[in-house]
Amino acid sequence: MALQKSVNLYQAAAVQGDRASQNPFVYTPQNYTAGADITVGSFVWESAEATDPKQVLNTGTGAPLGFVERILAVYNYDLTSEGTLIIPKGQNVTAVALRGDFYIPANTTVTVGMAVFANTTTGAATFAEAGSSQSGAVETSWRAMTAGNEGDMIIISNEAPVVASSGGSSPDLSSYAKADLSNVTGQLPIANGGTGVTAVGTAGQVLTVNSGADGTEWTTPTGA
Repeated sequence: MALQKSVNLYQAAAVQGDRASQNPFVYTPQNYTAGADITVGSFVWESAEATDPKQVLNTGTGAPLGFVERILAVYNYDLTSEGTLIIPKGQNVTAVALRGDFYIPANTTVTVGMAVFANTTTGAATFAEAGSSQSGAVETSWRAMTAGNEGDMIIISNEAPVVASSGGSSPDLSSYAKADLSNVTGQLPIANGGTGVTAVGTAGQVLTVNSGADGTEWTTPTGA
């Protein structure tokens, strides 16, 4: 590739299109080829052209097919060229995600819960309030899971539950993944997800349901 022109003090948090978690991801059941140059970390639509395999494009109408994950699957044979996030026309697009957590750059100041919109001309992902009308873009099921300023890498997801806020259509995720465990001491009952026991058994014992089928106890397994 071309000679390096700058040096950063710190490693980038992520690159556009990178996975942002180890949560389950869902992809299209078939692979596609690029009907035109495809930008990684953007949205794509299935081409109406009858081809085998089918093609995807960064342009379309209505809800996009999915999001293109960055998986470093395309070779760059021009050793003097700059690195790009482009999958050339005709190359395989092997990771079109239907669900998952990814990084994308913020096009504006982003707050948690903002909706992700797909530009119908470029496939670019942008942020705006859920339910708002954005010229040349359609709202997707993805939402901002982190906040940041323009240019920051933002985690987006369509896996987390979204709860409507009392003030309007913007989702309120302020209580997401929070739990008050300050009063959890001693024995944790079965009804609350515990085992109902307060001590560890002896070596070789296993935790089983008692004879009354109303609790658990440590028992020593017997031979078959």
